[in-house]
Amino acid sequence: MVGLALNSGGSVSLRTTFHRSCACSIQVHKDCISLPCFIRFTHHRHHLSRNFFLSIRCHNSRIWDCGIYYKKVDLELGSYCCSRPNCDFVIHVKCATSKASKFWYNVTEFENPNEFTELDKFENLIIPILQEIKVGDNVVAAKIIHSSHDQHSLTFNDEINYNKICNGCLMPIFSSFYYCSCCDFFLHKPCIKLLRKTLLWFSQNTFMLLTDGIFKCWLCEYDCSGFSYEEEYSDGLVVCLQCATTPHSFMYQTKESHYLFYDVENRSDCSACVVDVDTMKVPTYAKMATLF
Repeated sequence: MVGLALNSGGSVSLRTTFHRSCACSIQVHKDCISLPCFIRFTHHRHHLSRNFFLSIRCHNSRIWDCGIYYKKVDLELGSYCCSRPNCDFVIHVKCATSKASKFWYNVTEFENPNEFTELDKFENLIIPILQEIKVGDNVVAAKIIHSSHDQHSLTFNDEINYNKICNGCLMPIFSSFYYCSCCDFFLHKPCIKLLRKTLLWFSQNTFMLLTDGIFKCWLCEYDCSGFSYEEEYSDGLVVCLQCATTPHSFMYQTKESHYLFYDVENRSDCSACVVDVDTMKVPTYAKMATLF
């Protein structure tokens, strides 16, 4: 059929081939019909499934923002949303399948797509707890054994210690931490809870946590020590903890607040310090005007 069609991605084409349901008047472009039913996306831990009408699934009138482009997702048009119950991650069809996003996702096949299976296989470190204490209304592990320092136990401390450096992220101690009473070893509480296996937004492969060694970070290109993540199925691709926890985007607060997106090809001067980014071994962010 040739004519005017509003596809599942929300764009209008004046003359193109499309499919239409006579029962409910759904109109879908031929290209949209062939889109994958399930994709694995690096920005999210769970598989995403294609939906033509998210409003039917959600049964509410809340505003949904795209997890990539941060624009409103029309619930009456097509989208990709998380396959896991009670997870609110959703993205535009075009944001998921545009040329700019090709290296962010891959197609996933399910033997039985109607049966939800546990998709979150990412594991925490197994941390033996030797002693617990009550801090306010919370029960906290007071003494633990951590795999990065298993020769001695680590003790909890909720006092700020500006003179000490975390052996995991190599940052000053500004919050609760664990320390070794026998040697000079410290870990932030969040560094204790790092996932042993995880996804990072810039790769489709999983990464394994390494807790020792000296390495050159693939992203910032610094020679580093401390904790790192190594990509599985690669030849030594390692990133430092600072780069591994750097988000792909964040809200930049100005008079006209907008999102900044990680840009691997940006070569302009930094708008804050006016230094050429080629001389700075740090992630660079730029305002993204459009994905298409």
